[in-house]
Amino acid sequence: MRNEPVVVAVVFQPKCFRCQVLLSGDSLARDFLAHQFCSSCGLVQPLAAEENYFSVLGETCRFGLDPEVLEKRFYRASRLFHPDRFSNSDSAAQALSLSRMSFLNQAYQTLKNPEALREYVFKREGIFQESLAQKTGQIPIELIEIAEGWFELQDEILEEADSLKVQKKLREFLETLQERKARIDEKILSLEKKYDERKYDEKNDDSKFSLLVLEEMAREVQNKNYLSSIEKNRDRMTQNVTSI
Repeated sequence: MRNEPVVVAVVFQPKCFRCQVLLSGDSLARDFLAHQFCSSCGLVQPLAAEENYFSVLGETCRFGLDPEVLEKRFYRASRLFHPDRFSNSDSAAQALSLSRMSFLNQAYQTLKNPEALREYVFKREGIFQESLAQKTGQIPIELIEIAEGWFELQDEILEEADSLKVQKKLREFLETLQERKARIDEKILSLEKKYDERKYDEKNDDSKFSLLVLEEMAREVQNKNYLSSIEKNRDRMTQNVTSI
């Protein structure tokens, strides 16, 4: 197992765009803010092409982020980047403040939300769930039995929605749905840990193995989304029926 560094020490822009002081040589050296803010002239630095939601908050691309650490870094960076600090500065400094603060906000909102975080990692690694869906068909193969059961139930709901028999079937179906979603959640968490550990496979290098893990994770997310869509459909169909 390889331990991921907690703080990204890469300097994307070695010199301040304004005063030309080496950003890696000031008091913020080896800190995740070193390439984002010049402590010499006090100006926010332009966003570099290499930057991403993880790097601006001193993280590597992973799922096991500590919410408290993330929050502390966000507020620490916010105090430096906030536009109010540059209200009396020139237009260039104000624009850079707005740009970096906006990017920081987007990063924080994404990384603190597990679902948004997954989507961001999928996008970064080129995992497109739509293309995976086309490979397996509209209904995930693993959920065909549940889907067929729901199709049958829909007909019964339309014919005798308020009968005790149908209500009992709906209760049992909902329990099955929730149990399956819980298993999927466990699988997704397991895959996230596997991705973070960057385990090596004998036949594949690290990057290929990580990609396979993400593809499997994306399929599980698709499965969960499909079950959620059935659940919403059920709620719509039974909204006028006695609570079950």
